Amino acid sequence: MISVGRGGMMEGMKRWLGILAAGGALAAGVASAGDGFAFRLWRAAAGTDGNVVMSPFSVAEAMGMVLAGARGDTAREIAEAVLPDGVEDGPGYFARVNGDLEEAAGEGRLRIANALWVREGRGVAEEYARVVEEAFGGVAEVSPWGAEGAARANRWASEATEGRIRDLFGPGMFGEASELVLANAVCFQGRWEEAFDPKATLDGEFRLRDGRVGRTPMMHRKGKVAFGEWEDGAMVRLPYEGGDLEMRVVLPKEGVPLEALEERLEAEWNEWAEGTERREVEVWLPRFKIRWGAESLKEALERLGVQKAFGAGADFGGMGLKGGHLGDVVHAAEIEVDEEGTTAVAVTAAAMVKSMRKAPPEFRVNRPFLFAIVENVSGTVLFFGRVERPDGWVGDEGEAEGEAEAAEAEDAGEGDDVEEQAAVREESGGAAESEESEEQK
Repeated sequence: MISVGRGGMMEGMKRWLGILAAGGALAAGVASAGDGFAFRLWRAAAGTDGNVVMSPFSVAEAMGMVLAGARGDTAREIAEAVLPDGVEDGPGYFARVNGDLEEAAGEGRLRIANALWVREGRGVAEEYARVVEEAFGGVAEVSPWGAEGAARANRWASEATEGRIRDLFGPGMFGEASELVLANAVCFQGRWEEAFDPKATLDGEFRLRDGRVGRTPMMHRKGKVAFGEWEDGAMVRLPYEGGDLEMRVVLPKEGVPLEALEERLEAEWNEWAEGTERREVEVWLPRFKIRWGAESLKEALERLGVQKAFGAGADFGGMGLKGGHLGDVVHAAEIEVDEEGTTAVAVTAAAMVKSMRKAPPEFRVNRPFLFAIVENVSGTVLFFGRVERPDGWVGDEGEAEGEAEAAEAEDAGEGDDVEEQAAVREESGGAAESEESEEQK
């Protein structure tokens, strides 16, 4: 690892940022202008501190399979987030990228695997399954669901990553709501073009973000390598043997926070790389191993503009799904760097779920209410009223309507018995009618 001080003089190790690039397995060109998707995804998902490794390529490839089954605005949003400007044929683009990556790996080992699992008893459009198999080189198969389906997918991931990622798929991803699951796996093993001598590895100083200083095993080598520096940072490019893959390591200069460079990755990445030249450099690089995930990328992708895909109004007609949408995208990655080279793996999974119709709003008239009969043209209110007790109302204690009226009468002090009061009213009414008849006579 290098450290740049005043005047470009090499000093002790401080802080650093490592990213695989230049067609590399973990940040392959999935967007133009400095691999824009990789760095936008990094800003959206990596947070601001802590050890993190992710595979933008794996995420892009998984989303490429999702895109192949999307239509309308759903497809447009995914394409704008993932594909380079001007690219319209997503499957064709990823087919070319996969071929280029495998060729670029040279003597290094790079495996890209894709899979589509369809729930037993469900269907998927034949055309879509054929795209997954032919353009993405994936396997498409009907699978049991639930815990058995998750175990089957985890075995696939373990085989694809040589046992490094074994537990990405939880039972929820193969749960009752999901219809199909897509996955991408990337496994890269590369040896340095010029290895670090293990005997030269010594404990060296490493300063943390908060200023604390400690020691860590530091690999060391001296020789010609592509190196460049600018006002507040520097880059070294360490190639892997037999191919076009390399690791680029970016280091801020003394006193410059790492986030100052992270914010400019998309805009200046190519400029930094093009500014390097092969020269004699003494490199000090710590051994490291990072495991990140499993992490949901749903919120990160939504921040990148992929929103309709996650909603009930998504259009995935190309998959043959009716009313389905993208439930979640989950990612895990691991990298190990030592004197001999690098091993890096990643798996990305996307679950398509059935969109549940929203329950209709409920208007349960179970308490006193008002009503009106209105003529709509003029707005004339013909009738207006209030209901506090509907006909046939019976209280929780079996209190019937008549009993309630009797209780009200007693509370009002209206007499002894409701029936007697009714009889009195009837007699009074009869007497009144007799008097009226006599007057008429």
